Amino acid sequence: GDGTTVAFTSESTNLGSGHAKGDDIFVHKLGGATTMLTSAAKAYLPSISADGQKLVFIAEGFDNDGVGDIYQSATEGGAKPTIYANCPCRAGGDVAPTWATIGTGGAMLYSSAAPFSRSNRYLDPQVFIHNPGQAIVSVNNDVVANGPAEFPSVSADGALVAFESMGDNLTDGDTNGAVDVFVAQMGDK
Repeated sequence: GDGTTVAFTSESTNLGSGHAKGDDIFVHKLGGATTMLTSAAKAYLPSISADGQKLVFIAEGFDNDGVGDIYQSATEGGAKPTIYANCPCRAGGDVAPTWATIGTGGAMLYSSAAPFSRSNRYLDPQVFIHNPGQAIVSVNNDVVANGPAEFPSVSADGALVAFESMGDNLTDGDTNGAVDVFVAQMGDK
């Protein structure tokens, strides 16, 4: 975020009026109050945009199907969070996203083992950018990472994405068998 806003998940019952025990998302502005953004939503992994205005998170409890979806909210609260990206995995099974992040301009990325269709399932999580084509970010020359690609982070302008991967086919000579960090420039795919 912008250094003045913190988002967190808590099960505490003393953070907001009417808050029942359960994983919920809270936002705290330095010098201000703590705002509860969800209620009984089984929400987790909040991520704030660089300007501190937007927040994305994963929640299982809004639609009661038990599968996580990605939601967006203003950090100021005041309105129910809206679904931002129904994971495309819903077409091929109940696989939820494992991480989501948002840039100031609205570029949203997430990682999931989700397939694009029932016939194209990825066994390991991959990094996707939310757009009409659900582009895969964790690729090199149209080859999908052959290991988990997770925890994307997008630059404030949405031009760069960093992520980690165990895949050894994203760069030549990767023989160390360790997690590596990659940077992808958006628009080059």
